[in-house]
Amino acid sequence: MVPLYIAVCEDQPQEREALLEMLGKSGFPCVLTVFDNAEALLAAWESHTFDLLLMDIYMDGMTGVETVKLLRDRG
Repeated sequence: MVPLYIAVCEDQPQEREALLEMLGKSGFPCVLTVFDNAEALLAAWESHTFDLLLMDIYMDGMTGVETVKLLRDRG
């Protein structure tokens, strides 16, 4: 089975760990790339290929909604 490439953007460590634990228990092969803020995700976006983005909505700095709008504008 081909792995799913997943970007996870979550600034709260406890929430991030809980999400990673759930993904680990899912049984689906996946490659996780974790970001703790929107700026780091945006900086890496062009050089990575992701099948799925799990995005926190409320974060310090740029919000998840603002980030996704920027990504959509990029195509």
